[in-house]
Amino acid sequence: MSCADSSPEVAGTGTGLVGVILAAGAGNRLGYPKAALHLGQRFILPMLVTALRQGGASKVLVVLSTPAEQSISGLPALGCDEVVINPTPESGRTGSVHCALSTIPQDCPGLLIHPCDVPLLSHQVVEELIKAWRNCESPTQTVVRPITPAGNGGHPLLIPCGRFAHLAAMGPDQALRELLIPRENRLDVTIRGDPGPFLGVNTPDQLELLESFISKSK
Repeated sequence: MSCADSSPEVAGTGTGLVGVILAAGAGNRLGYPKAALHLGQRFILPMLVTALRQGGASKVLVVLSTPAEQSISGLPALGCDEVVINPTPESGRTGSVHCALSTIPQDCPGLLIHPCDVPLLSHQVVEELIKAWRNCESPTQTVVRPITPAGNGGHPLLIPCGRFAHLAAMGPDQALRELLIPRENRLDVTIRGDPGPFLGVNTPDQLELLESFISKSK
């Protein structure tokens, strides 16, 4: 896979970046596959596809398992460019990234990897991450992530093509945070006033809390 050293193009004007939404999880603690996650009446997957695309992704993939795909049958169209099926999602979430990695264009400059259980992603955050990546000293090697003002990490992760070999060599159950090491190959982008990249849903209680938060913020 080629990995040009030239600076990435401006977000929203053909960045070449591929958005990857990880939605193959069984959702055992939630009680149903996370691909079918709704906040109130809003189906989350199409919203995440839109956020990544409007934020600057040139292409958006959604990785599902067969049960996850079945769980969203009959729901509105995802709006993505491609659905990729992970046949062994129980092996680990990074295995879903491997499935996406095998389908991307040879000249892809990087991936924007986002889990479907972090539902409140805005396109402004995606734009901010891409802008920071575009302006960093080593865009082919630098992994970019959003962080809170207190330093807590969030999603999505922008993984450049220069780190694809490392990513491909990881086990399916290895955490993507291993790509954040060494520190000199990581760029933390502080996000203020937008909790979306940091709010995840793993249980019914967390879903209820997030829905309550959204209702009160309107």
